[in-house]
Amino acid sequence: MSHALGSARTLTHAGCTYTAWVRGEGPPVVLLHGWPVTSIHWRRAVPVICAPGLATVCIDLRGLGASVAADGNFEKENLAREILQVLETLIGREARFAVIGHDWGGSVAVALATLSERVAAVVVEEEIPPGITAPLPEPGASRYPSWHGAFHRQKPLAETLISSHMAEYFRFFQKLRADPKSTDPSDLAAFLQAYSDPARLPILLDYYRTHARDSAFFGQIARRPSALPALAVGGRMAMGTAVGAAVKQLFSKTENAVFEKSGHYPAQEEPELFGQTVSQFLKRVGFKA
Repeated sequence: MSHALGSARTLTHAGCTYTAWVRGEGPPVVLLHGWPVTSIHWRRAVPVICAPGLATVCIDLRGLGASVAADGNFEKENLAREILQVLETLIGREARFAVIGHDWGGSVAVALATLSERVAAVVVEEEIPPGITAPLPEPGASRYPSWHGAFHRQKPLAETLISSHMAEYFRFFQKLRADPKSTDPSDLAAFLQAYSDPARLPILLDYYRTHARDSAFFGQIARRPSALPALAVGGRMAMGTAVGAAVKQLFSKTENAVFEKSGHYPAQEEPELFGQTVSQFLKRVGFKA
């Protein structure tokens, strides 16, 4: 299934065995998934993004998916710095790249874009970074949960309650789509398998438990928004235009795209349109083969 992502690469940095997939030749586009998915999130969009002559580099985030870590610092600034080190091995120290992030990967993408001058453009899919306020419009406001962030920060209560019903809990988030039944069965099985080990649950929750420090980091960016070109992608049945409202606070040159037939997973729900939208945006801002 993951062969569509390209050739697998494994490397170790800061106590994490990172797994990445590289496909194509040309200017690199880095893709960072969110929770509770893996790089498989991108598998049907990657061929479309590569088609104009771009390369893609999909990286499983620290401790998630096929990237294995027992612990670590999960502040989004730190995760971005780790990804930069991984990219030095994968694409070299000089190459400029575009970055696309979904969910937590979107926050890491924002951090990357503001930490490195090598980033040429950023795409944020279905993410409002910590500390940034952007109310969700309807119909997404009635469908997308607002409670889970605070719940995940409750230690050890979250571990206790989730561990006894892990598959059901993760399946709830997988159904945050325009059509809850639209998940590819093989994708769902892969996602559930990736998050089935109770020993990994504290790592997943640690992504939420750096909220205060993450909020301070992104709040600082918002005080001096970047001029880097950005594209915000929202699903109408999830965050919708709120993604654009949030990203606009961080990047002054933000374009907004709302996918009418998507919930929280546009790259899975409308992969062809997602890939085309990203490719056209990158071409407009001068990032092309």
